Amino acid sequence: MQIEFHFQEGFTGQGVSITSQGAVLADVTARTRLMTGLAEIVPLDLQHGEEVTLSVGGDPAKTMPVSIDTATPFVTINMEENGLQVSQTDRRPGYL
Repeated sequence: MQIEFHFQEGFTGQGVSITSQGAVLADVTARTRLMTGLAEIVPLDLQHGEEVTLSVGGDPAKTMPVSIDTATPFVTINMEENGLQVSQTDRRPGYL
C-alpha cells in the first residue's frame, strides 16, 4: 500500500533518508517552504507492520523508527529542537 511521508516544519535543507532493513528507500533534501509549512512529500509502497527508519543528516538524535500502519497511510514529520516529531493519520494533510 502507498504510504505518504510528509516532511513539514523545521527543515532547513538537511538530507533525509528513509530506510527499511538496511536498504535505502528514499533520499531527499528537505527544506520547509514558509508559505505552506511543507518541505517534501515522499510516497512509498510499504506493507502493514513494516518498520522504516527516518534519519535526518545522519544525526542519531534525529533518527526514529516508524512501524507502518496501513490504516493510517499519512505520516507527518516535523523537526523540533529535541528531535523528530512523527505522527500517523488517516487524513491527508492540507497545505495552503
